[in-house]
Amino acid sequence: MGQRPVPPTLEPLDYQKLMDIDDMNAALSKTVDDLCRWLKVVEWDLTTLMRDTEDDEPLAPSRKMMTIEEGDQSGEGASQ
Repeated sequence: MGQRPVPPTLEPLDYQKLMDIDDMNAALSKTVDDLCRWLKVVEWDLTTLMRDTEDDEPLAPSRKMMTIEEGDQSGEGASQ
């Protein structure tokens, strides 16, 4: 799979550059490119995680999960 992609650094927006349409388009393009690079890092990490866990036995749930039909029995958050 190769080496892990290097994520881009997070930079604050320069609002002065967003006033001009050409500068705004350049900033938007760079932001989209950075987000694509971040998605490649996430994809690489998730793929690696899935490969590492394929041979492991599935984990048993530690407690019973509540179904939607059972609902919240605590009474909290219920509208009355």
